Amino acid sequence: MINEHGDMIAISAYYKVKAQVDDLQRQLDNARTGWLCETCDGRACEGQRQSELMFAENEALRARSALQGLHLATMADVVLGENAEDRSDETLVREVCKMAREHAARKEKQCQS
Repeated sequence: MINEHGDMIAISAYYKVKAQVDDLQRQLDNARTGWLCETCDGRACEGQRQSELMFAENEALRARSALQGLHLATMADVVLGENAEDRSDETLVREVCKMAREHAARKEKQCQS
């Protein structure tokens, strides 16, 4: 898969970012329950500041994950076709590898000519 910078990224990278987003969301949900403490009398404290930082990081990762998901879906559309019944990662990888082998064979044939 190719990211927004034109770099190749693995499908596993997409799932890694998604796992980070899910983990940060769990942390954020847990932290929200402890935003205020007895000593700050209802004012924001360190817990809230940390929660806000985690929220910002989570939002950035969500945006990145969404973009990578879009790239994955676009690649599936291009390689497999928009109406393909099987759009699984395995099928996508298999077809990309097949295309790469076919390209290498054509290139080899051209060199021999």
